[in-house]
Amino acid sequence: MAAIIQSLGMIDIFHAKEISMGTDAMYKVGCVTQKVVIEVDEAGTKASAAVVAQLTRSDSPMFRLDSAFVYAAVHLPSGTMLFMAQVKTV
Repeated sequence: MAAIIQSLGMIDIFHAKEISMGTDAMYKVGCVTQKVVIEVDEAGTKASAAVVAQLTRSDSPMFRLDSAFVYAAVHLPSGTMLFMAQVKTV
């Protein structure tokens, strides 16, 4: 989807130096996803669409997941573990 958007002329949004959100951090569009639903029946046709653009910070550290890992969601004030999972295959 990003390649299609760039071919239409929206190139700058995919480069971190071009987008500022009013802070010192710079952002770029990392991923664009589109979802389309069309329903056709005896009563007629209904259509809907949504587009999501994921912004990423240019100064975010590289985080590479190239081996199995465990992750958890923890409620920091209480230390309560809310969720834990293991990914065995990446």
